[in-house]
Amino acid sequence: MENLDVMVLRTLRDWRTAGKRALLATVVRTWGSSPRPVGSIMALCEDGSVVGSVSGGCIEDDLIYRHTQAYASAAAQDGGSKTIPSGPPAFVKYGITADEAHRFGLPCGGTLELLLEYDPDAAVLAQLVTALEAGQLMQRSVRLSDGAALLSPATAPAELSVSAKELVNTFGPEYRMLLIGAGQLTEYLATMALFSGFAVTVCDPREEYRSAWSVAGAQVVSDMPDDVVLTFKPDRRSCVVALTHDPKLDDLALLEALKTEAFYVGAIGSRRNNEARHARMIEHFEQTETSLARLRGPIGIYIGSKTPPEIAVSVMAEILAVKNGVTLPRDTGVAQAKNERAVSANDPGDLVCGVPAGAVLIPIRIKNDNCVAKGLFWNKLCIWPSNTGCNARREACRVASHTSDSATTPCARIRSTCWECFDAAAFLIQYLPSRSLKRESCQPCHCRYVGIPPQRSVVEA
Repeated sequence: MENLDVMVLRTLRDWRTAGKRALLATVVRTWGSSPRPVGSIMALCEDGSVVGSVSGGCIEDDLIYRHTQAYASAAAQDGGSKTIPSGPPAFVKYGITADEAHRFGLPCGGTLELLLEYDPDAAVLAQLVTALEAGQLMQRSVRLSDGAALLSPATAPAELSVSAKELVNTFGPEYRMLLIGAGQLTEYLATMALFSGFAVTVCDPREEYRSAWSVAGAQVVSDMPDDVVLTFKPDRRSCVVALTHDPKLDDLALLEALKTEAFYVGAIGSRRNNEARHARMIEHFEQTETSLARLRGPIGIYIGSKTPPEIAVSVMAEILAVKNGVTLPRDTGVAQAKNERAVSANDPGDLVCGVPAGAVLIPIRIKNDNCVAKGLFWNKLCIWPSNTGCNARREACRVASHTSDSATTPCARIRSTCWECFDAAAFLIQYLPSRSLKRESCQPCHCRYVGIPPQRSVVEA
């Protein structure tokens, strides 16, 4: 589901372009409780069609009754037809008396004031919608004397303002969410983000996950996550969430996201994994606790979630709170709440990966002017000799001969379509504490994705 304001303005543009009469209603003031906040908009067509809302529905019904032919029979009994007026914008209040508040379904004591613009200019609406679809933040000023509207780019979101001469409202493009990984949790989170008005992009270079994707409305891309972050260009209306549990996919994307103005950057994982991620970034990527202060993890609020849909609810709640400027109590954070409740970490279980215990995966993108291929290297030595079959796939890796022990030289000679070996991930494996591990000591990983970090049979959510 797209941004509600954009949907309202686009529909209103289409009505006016088709020559239909219509009005735009904007909530300009509220007193006490009110169903919708200041700045909410609704469009009403002459045939009674409505998009958007300014209340729970009763005020919309009253506007339809007063200004359209949708209730023609009732209008005839009242002594005349109902049409949308012409002329300058008009203010109207609802809920002034207790009886009206009850009639229009307003909360006890609630009152709201609307500005009704009659037949907004189609050309200006088209210009506004085009700018919003292009990702621009726009300010719309309406002159109250005649309803003329002016548009100008805005540098920052602003609250609606109204004076004796004009109304000024700021409209932003859709909020955007970039999700790293296309697993089951991502599907639930993407679904929630879509119906919350976010434009969702899902990045996963693993074909096995992309082919199983089932959520309509989200854009799915296959490039490496850090490249996708650069292309995505996160801004103050964007969030980036890493959900793969895989450092070679998550880490570089998160580091790129932290360089942007994204309002939320976070990664799924246990308390232990979150600490390991911070340590890894500080040791190998010249990060500091200060530079990682914006990196959220474990993400979500603590609701005791266990299943993917429950975890998605937890994560989406935190994202919406940050988006809406709500400071959550410290004890709602997953790590803090678990620590206070003495929730023990899951048993680490048995290793299910052939990479030796103690091996640390360090994501490294090989950037070579002559080649964009990626490689899997062990202490700068490829662990897959020339033409070795890939144990994780039915097809053999198609790797050209490369014998250099440099981390960049062989890159130019690698030609592979096997994700597990080369195409989708490039990183250096360094053995700790000893860094003098000989090539003969390498133990190729036989888990599903060759080269992923040692995984545990039990993973803390």
